[in-house]
This record gives sequence, structure tokens and C-alpha cells, in this order.
Amino acid sequence: MSNRDLRAALAQTIIKSPEAARMLRMVTAGFYDASRLALWMFEVIGREYDGMAGWAREVKREARPQTCTWSIAIWEFLYGIEPDESLTLEQRRHMVLFKILARPPVNPARIESILEAQTGCPAHVFENAAPHMFRAEIFIGGNQGVDQDGVVKAIRKNKPSHMSFEVVYQVAAECRVYSAVDVNCIYISMVVEVAAYGLA
Repeated sequence: MSNRDLRAALAQTIIKSPEAARMLRMVTAGFYDASRLALWMFEVIGREYDGMAGWAREVKREARPQTCTWSIAIWEFLYGIEPDESLTLEQRRHMVLFKILARPPVNPARIESILEAQTGCPAHVFENAAPHMFRAEIFIGGNQGVDQDGVVKAIRKNKPSHMSFEVVYQVAAECRVYSAVDVNCIYISMVVEVAAYGLA
């Protein structure tokens, strides 16, 4: 048996780690693979790297609720779900995913629907009123009252954190003017719409 074959047989008996085999291929052939001490050093270091690579793959799996195992309790804590050990892992994952997907995105249409529910008045949101700022316009009828503090709190609670905002109230009111002429019995009715604009 040649020296090369002896070195290959020695390396096969010692090197079991895939990472150690990869490192051994990167060094000069005929030198390190002839030393039992060097082979064992590669093997020990390779096993550590294999463990680290496995740990990195595991953390990558745990970073997603679809594939998590031991971190399911962390996901449940993050989304306010009471842990139930009687459920299977798959059921617990589905509960977390449902909680994540249940909240709709906060876009202008969502803020408009929140404002309309809060005030009972039509609302419109204009994006890019200024850099990182949007404007919410609320159209108030003549006799309606609006809780302005409640509107501001609702927007602050639901808006994206990097955005600022302004609220504009548009109040439409009617003013009727009547005039009468007794001789010809002619009545004139005039409707004047008054719009009042204001910032919150």
C-alpha cells in the first residue's frame, strides 16, 4: 500500500465531520493529512463548526412561527396567547399565525374606517401631506359633535410609529333665509351652505 493510500485510510478513520473534511481539502495535501494530531485537530474543530451550523439552522427555523418548535412559547407570549400545553405543536402554530394575520395592515383606508367608526362622520386620509406626515379630514354635519381627543387617541394608537399627522375638521352647516312679499304672496327660500375649516 502506498503512502498516499495510507494517508487516505488514516484520514477516513479519523475525519467524520463534514466541516473537518472541507477544511482538510483546503490545506496542502501530503502534509497535514499524514499527521494523526493534525487530523484530530481538524476533526475536533470541524465538530464544533458542525454544531454551530446546526444551531444556526435551528435558529433560522425558530425565527418563523410556521417551523418553530421550542420557541412556540416565546411566540405565544409576543402575541398575548395563553399557552395551552394540551394542544399539539401544529395547533399552537396555527393560533400564532392567526393572531399575526388577523390584524389588517395600517394603510389610509384602514385609518379612514377607524375614524368613521369613531366619529360617525365621513373621513378621508391624504398621504404625503409633508415628509413622513399624513392629513386626516373629517366631514362633520351641522349638528354633529365630535370627540376630538378620542379622534387623536384613535389615530395615535393605530398609525405607523414613524408617521406624524394632522386632523382637519370640515363642518358643513345650513343657513336658511326667508323673505316674503305679502301683496303677491311670493315666498323666497334660499339655502346657504357654510363650510368651516379647522385644524385639530
